[in-house]
Amino acid sequence: MSFEDLAHQITHASFEAPNEIKLELYGLYKVATCSGALPPKPTVFNPRERAKWGAWERAVHACGADPEKAKDRYIELARSLLPRGAVAISLGWRDDTSRHG
Repeated sequence: MSFEDLAHQITHASFEAPNEIKLELYGLYKVATCSGALPPKPTVFNPRERAKWGAWERAVHACGADPEKAKDRYIELARSLLPRGAVAISLGWRDDTSRHG
């Protein structure tokens, strides 16, 4: 499954994940899809945007601003979070092992 497909799955999947993980995914997504420098850091009066900016900055440092490294890490993390079978269902596959009888 491609990075774009997994990003769509993560955006539309119903699962719970800690905010730290959601922020890591956000930062990796931004590195993978936005070229260029980080925008200016939001003020302390906008904590949500500041947290997202911080996640983006951490992802830039972790991946060396390499979009391919960010995509690879995003794919690894997204696959670990999605419920078992979610990726297969999105591709039209069926999990026959869940049938009884």
